[in-house]
Amino acid sequence: MALNDTKCDPGVGMHILYDHIYKEPKKIMLLGAAFSPVSQPIADTAKYWNLVQVSYASTSPALSNRERYPRFFRTISSDLAFNPARAALLSKYGWKRVATLHQNEPSGIFSQATKELHKLLAQMKVEVVAGESFTGKPTRQLANIKEKEARIIIGSFYEPSARQVFCEAYKKQMFGKRFVWIIIGWYEDKWWEKRLDKENVDCSLSEMSQAVEGYLATDHMKLNEDDITSQNKTISGWTAEQYANEFKRLANISAVHESSFAYDATWAIAWAFNKSIKRLADRGKFLENFTYTDTEMADVVQEALNSTSFLGVTGLVSFTKNGERIGYIQIEQLQDGESKRVAVYDPTTNSVTMNKREPIRWQGSGPPRDRTIRVDELKSISRALYGFMSTLAVLGIFLGLVFLLINFWYRERRIIKMSSPRLNNVIVVGCIMTYFSVILFGLDGGLIPTEEYGKVCIARAWIMSIGFTLAFGAMFAKTWRVHAIFKSLTPKKKVIRDEHLFLIIGAIVLLDILLLSLWSGIEPMHTGYQRFIDEMQLKDDKEIIPRLEHCESKNLSYWLGAVYAFKGLLLVFGVFLAWETRAVTIPALNDSRYIGMSVYNVVILSILGVAITSVIRDHQDATFAITAVFIIFCTTLTLCFVFVPKVLQLCSPDGGNEASNTHKSTANNPDSLSTLDKNAVNISMENSKLKKQLSEREQHLMELKRLLEKVAPDLIDDKEKKFKKRQSLVTFKKPEPSYTNDNYESDERISSDKGSGKKKTNSSDSGVKI
Repeated sequence: MALNDTKCDPGVGMHILYDHIYKEPKKIMLLGAAFSPVSQPIADTAKYWNLVQVSYASTSPALSNRERYPRFFRTISSDLAFNPARAALLSKYGWKRVATLHQNEPSGIFSQATKELHKLLAQMKVEVVAGESFTGKPTRQLANIKEKEARIIIGSFYEPSARQVFCEAYKKQMFGKRFVWIIIGWYEDKWWEKRLDKENVDCSLSEMSQAVEGYLATDHMKLNEDDITSQNKTISGWTAEQYANEFKRLANISAVHESSFAYDATWAIAWAFNKSIKRLADRGKFLENFTYTDTEMADVVQEALNSTSFLGVTGLVSFTKNGERIGYIQIEQLQDGESKRVAVYDPTTNSVTMNKREPIRWQGSGPPRDRTIRVDELKSISRALYGFMSTLAVLGIFLGLVFLLINFWYRERRIIKMSSPRLNNVIVVGCIMTYFSVILFGLDGGLIPTEEYGKVCIARAWIMSIGFTLAFGAMFAKTWRVHAIFKSLTPKKKVIRDEHLFLIIGAIVLLDILLLSLWSGIEPMHTGYQRFIDEMQLKDDKEIIPRLEHCESKNLSYWLGAVYAFKGLLLVFGVFLAWETRAVTIPALNDSRYIGMSVYNVVILSILGVAITSVIRDHQDATFAITAVFIIFCTTLTLCFVFVPKVLQLCSPDGGNEASNTHKSTANNPDSLSTLDKNAVNISMENSKLKKQLSEREQHLMELKRLLEKVAPDLIDDKEKKFKKRQSLVTFKKPEPSYTNDNYESDERISSDKGSGKKKTNSSDSGVKI
């Protein structure tokens, strides 16, 4: 064996080749070279002398071209073998968006490998957002990659260029937990620390160490460490471990080196010679008779290499029809300045096996993402706040049920019976519905599926609106009955029963249902979103954007305006009735003062609530808290205004003036009043009637005086011209308006009239229940 050093120079390599050809003895096969740019011209020339060449370190994909290099073999995989390993690594971590950066080099070693990588990634549907190449400093190329927001960068370049690349990466902050660099792994140890000044690398040693920390590299597995085959003896009779120990003893360096491939290449040549001897003997030829023109003998040797298969120190040695070595690819990671083998790629199964003893260490909480991902994070109502407000709402519902029970249990007591217990029940039901709406207002995407939120929006509107209408509609209907009786100017006596009031309430609720049905049918509410870009947070390469759910409709403001207008008219009507009946002196019949207070609270708190929530609508907790507090407060006040006075009366010594003598008749006719109640009504009506007559007489007298002054001015002397208005002979304190009329007729008389067929035209006794 003749040994020579090509010095990684193609010219020197070609000179040595010609020396071997033209000098004795004849050479049958070539071992080497290591450097691809040297191997390429040698392989291109050696074919004309029928020399079979076996390289142990040339990895250029160009050498796979069988037409140009028909007699070239190598015991190391080409750089194209890195591509499947890189692709398998991308698949393992779900990276679908990458950038590539390769060095422009005359031999095309990196350009061709990168081109084939792009084809493979396209088949895998992995997006290559930037494919950059450089000659010199890669400043502009890295800027383009950063602009495209690539996070996974696959690099192919020689060691000197690698130092320039990572220096620029440091300057542009393209390293650390948000980036993954996948480069070539056959550089020298501590390569980022060497020749920085000589190569004009504008970064310090510390900056370079920060930039390269954590990079991944693909390299050929230089020593068989398979858990099964590494313990088997190789073709040399040594195990891989024994070989490594002997190599280190002789060379004083680690066996994890290209020399392992050279060792297996030497054995491959010997194996081919041994197999060729018998085949040549059958043809009457011998290896020592080889000539550079003997194509047949060269073909026999090449066929022997093609069929080679043995266990070497680098693993199973065999070749494809293109002379390529099928071998394992190891994946390394730089950890604390030391290169660690963290995984192995098996090309036969296209799988990556992770090293459990030395796993990959990510600088962040896990593998970086292949892009900056925008993630919407729902701003949901605090569970504690929702639980507290829901508890208050449930307590309010329980309070309504208590009042409902009292209203039912003491329905025969005068204080309850005169206040229309059936209408009180409607008020309680309406208030319970408004309490329940608080629970619905707190439901959002944190508690229910997003697709169900639109249904909750519709349910809120229906329950809140109808509950409000039932509660205040029943109160206003009661007040209207008092107003209709005591303010009527017609002589016809009125009997307004609860059934009439239920019709009024039903009509109002029907209008409510009609409006809500039109809204839900034409433009139903659905889930809307508000994203807060200004509050975006960056965490583990994720842009977390807060998002708030809200109820949305095409013309939401118009529909809400229609609902508010309808409720506003209802409240205005209620205020009018309360004002008109403020002087009715029968407390059991008149709730005008409490109705006025309820309406006042509802209006004021509603205006405040709408104003405040419109300002703080972006703060879901505050918005829900204010809405819930106002609803609960208004509803509770309404219930208390209606029922607490009655409860206090029931707790008084007379127990609410329970009816006795008329109990039987009133039980049979629930719309009639007790005798005591009728007398009170009659007295009030008579008092109001007398006051009205006296006022009319006084006005008539004043009119006569004015006429007298116009008709006979001459008959009045000077003293009489200074006439002062004569005071009324009857002076009385101006009363608060109190309205009664004679339009009452008791239920007993109505019943007797119906029995006798007579029609009464006057009565001093009438019955009504409010």
